[in-house]
Amino acid sequence: MKFKYQLLILILCYCGCVFAQHSEYEVKAALIEKFSRFVEWQIEKDTQQSFKIGVLGKDNYGDVIENLYSNWKIKGRKVEITYPVTDEEIVSCDIIFISSTYAHNIKFLLQLIATEPILTISDRENDVQNGIMINMYLNRNKVIYDINLTSFQKSGLKVSSLLLDAAKTVNN
Repeated sequence: MKFKYQLLILILCYCGCVFAQHSEYEVKAALIEKFSRFVEWQIEKDTQQSFKIGVLGKDNYGDVIENLYSNWKIKGRKVEITYPVTDEEIVSCDIIFISSTYAHNIKFLLQLIATEPILTISDRENDVQNGIMINMYLNRNKVIYDINLTSFQKSGLKVSSLLLDAAKTVNN
């Protein structure tokens, strides 16, 4: 347990220091996987199925995420990056990443997946107030994040207390 806490602190400190070497997009893209380490999905899927990360609003993230995760595994499953359009494609994802360029109705999206075990992550400040589970953003050249605990509870996903403790704010 102590090791996991130290690992989380190290990860978050690293995020604040990497801008000299990596872009904001690369840091945030890498954090998607780091966050998944501290989230527990109730239904374990077959390791033969891919772990789907759906990206909404491609802009600068699409290529970065595709390059970063091309050979990675999350939860023992090969990562597949998708750009979901239909409700069925959205609901089939394990993680939905919403970039700042996504201009569609977030409230409709969140209603669609409110009780689904899908981790929602955004890179726009204050999105946790709309129901996004994890909202990461820049503050003094450091990537920090907020958490909406109520959204986690509705989805059935369990979030580690370590992730909660390291968040800037936790909304209930």
